[in-house]
Amino acid sequence: MYKNLFLVTIIALSTIKNTAQQNIDIVRLDSDSLSYLFHITQNKTHTVQQDHYYWFKSGRIHKTQGSYYGKLLHGNYKVFNSEGALLEEGRHNKGKKTGLWRTWYENGNIQSTRQKRFPAIRNAYNIREYDSTGKVVKKGFENRNGFSGYRIIEEKNNLMKIRYRKGEVILPRNKKASKN
Repeated sequence: MYKNLFLVTIIALSTIKNTAQQNIDIVRLDSDSLSYLFHITQNKTHTVQQDHYYWFKSGRIHKTQGSYYGKLLHGNYKVFNSEGALLEEGRHNKGKKTGLWRTWYENGNIQSTRQKRFPAIRNAYNIREYDSTGKVVKKGFENRNGFSGYRIIEEKNNLMKIRYRKGEVILPRNKKASKN
């Protein structure tokens, strides 16, 4: 009896796996300087006017707001340069970017990270940007109100840390004058 139950379980699991995978294809696009490796699905999805969708048609990746015409990107997405170095990595879910997205400089150091801040809020992301040596030069979050966080700018060998709130520069607070 246990042998039959085990056999039925294995058959059921393999059927579920095959059914889920039959609508997902892997695509590789190569140009002189870049290679793209990504997954696409033939499954349809309900679109939302405010959202951007990434889709594949006629040998190209397209991006449109509110709709699509082709096969949606769905799953892992990677971009490599001609030497095989990883330049960008992330995931799509039914045409929309999801989870952590990272980019790298050609030297292999991290260039930026971007991740959805709150799943229920559209267009709210935690972001970090790095210089080519790996030092953080921008950190905070972006949403429809703009960037909040800080940016480090180097001017004539001096580092300046500029703070932002809702896309506006926050000026340093003046110290209170002492009473005499």
